[in-house]
Amino acid sequence: MMKSIIVNHLVLISLFFILIFSNCGFQLNRNRVVLKNGATSLYIQRITNSSYSPALDVKVKRELEILLNTQKIELISKKQADLVINIELLNLSIVKSKYALDPDTNVQSYEFRFQLVGKMNLIENKSINQVQNIPSESLFENVTLKVTNDLISTNQDLTTEETETGNEDVVTFFAKKILDELTDAF
Repeated sequence: MMKSIIVNHLVLISLFFILIFSNCGFQLNRNRVVLKNGATSLYIQRITNSSYSPALDVKVKRELEILLNTQKIELISKKQADLVINIELLNLSIVKSKYALDPDTNVQSYEFRFQLVGKMNLIENKSINQVQNIPSESLFENVTLKVTNDLISTNQDLTTEETETGNEDVVTFFAKKILDELTDAF
């Protein structure tokens, strides 16, 4: 009885290693995402900055490209991509509120909330669909994306470094939110 259990475990372990190292195509993709409709490539058509925050579109695009590259999502030309994305950045705001008073030091801490709001459209690539005689489909239009990031400071006003950190973090969260919208949940 005990011998058959050991043999069964050895067989399962052997099968696992054979699948992993035999280059049969089996992959463990726990850290990879699956794009909507099984797409494997993406084209970022444009990121429009309507927020009056200079270069915000450049920062979001850079962060999104890094995130997509990390996830092994191919960014290619519009003609060849499975999906086309358009993003409009609407507003980047920072709101300050009193947070806490430390009774020992009598120092006031402030909470600064960074909020980035935008809209996103995702479309199946029309040029690929026309070749296959499939009508192009908008997977979603004008989906509102809103992310926040809180930063605590003892300063009444944010320092340049704190502002840069808060902006970088909210841009990173925004790129992750875009990726969440691009993927099929399962």
